[in-house]
Amino acid sequence: MSNTDLILIALLGCLGTLLIRYVPLLLHGRQRQGQGKRKLHQMLAAIGPAAIVSLLTVSLIAEVSPESPILSVLPGVFGLVGVWLGRKLFNNSIAAGTIIGVLAYAACTAIVG
Repeated sequence: MSNTDLILIALLGCLGTLLIRYVPLLLHGRQRQGQGKRKLHQMLAAIGPAAIVSLLTVSLIAEVSPESPILSVLPGVFGLVGVWLGRKLFNNSIAAGTIIGVLAYAACTAIVG
């Protein structure tokens, strides 16, 4: 792969990410002005978490070891459960969810190796 190909792929990835984030905001702004449909708002609200999960999956798939796939995925699962638990216990606090998620990930990594 040449440098030109790499730069082109990076630019297309940036453009795709920008469009994934900008288009829903643009549509949401138009919807608010016209007091649009509730269903469209719910679908657009789901794009953010769906995009995060898809990026996380693509980024971490290379980390899964063919020899022990469950053990290599376990710290990530513990981290996600920690984030969920932290947000539930501390009134939807993103900071608490992040801290507990990191601690759960680190503890599982220390145990599993």
